[in-house]
Amino acid sequence: CIHVRRNIWKYLSKDECRKILNEKGVVRYGKRLDALIEYIAKTIDVEQKKRKASHMYKQFGWTPDYKKFVIGNREISAFGTKFVPVSEDLKDISAALVKKGSYDLWKKAVSVYERPGMELRAFGFFCGFGSLLMPFLDKSSALVNLFNTESGQGKTAVLQAMLSIYGDPSEDSKLMLVKGDTMNSIINRLGYMGHLPQAIDEFTDPTPQELHELLKFGTTGRGKNRMVNGANGERQNTTVFDLIPVVSS
Repeated sequence: CIHVRRNIWKYLSKDECRKILNEKGVVRYGKRLDALIEYIAKTIDVEQKKRKASHMYKQFGWTPDYKKFVIGNREISAFGTKFVPVSEDLKDISAALVKKGSYDLWKKAVSVYERPGMELRAFGFFCGFGSLLMPFLDKSSALVNLFNTESGQGKTAVLQAMLSIYGDPSEDSKLMLVKGDTMNSIINRLGYMGHLPQAIDEFTDPTPQELHELLKFGTTGRGKNRMVNGANGERQNTTVFDLIPVVSS
């Protein structure tokens, strides 16, 4: 049994359908494949008539009415939490925005920032909560830089602690961006995060152009406007955000 989800058109293209079915161990050719594609199409038609389509989210954070909050594939409101579909572009990030582990052990771990002398690190950590408040301040995004000329000062640990508020803080979870990621990909990620904080680790020795773009777009709350290919017009700019990127360098 194959669970048909997003990008449904792939199943209705004969070549793509055959490829996907083969990956699932279902081998069909010729008229048998045509019959299966027809079955999928009719099933979709029946499901569409049974219930209205669900809204698919393209970014995390507050919904436009500020009554719900989307994190991963969960929609949180005053009435509880329900699972919702998210854009295919958010798939890798959504997988890292999950609840896991012990809340008591987490509180014990982050309590290190209560110690005297840890105030600046605590500020970086609390940006994880403050990012959610940015839309209510009638301002664009803010950008915080944790700077120290020496290594081993806990800059990356602060970023991981901030990420642990919402998801997997490990460096390979794809939540954290690092030096070497292109500026376009960084700005695009801010658009995906919406109102969730974004950690950018080791942004050290950037070029003047990289620094200019990070400060300009990271604090104005939107990405670059782009033209539509082959047309004299602009694409809709969906890369908009109100959040706090926290950068270590």
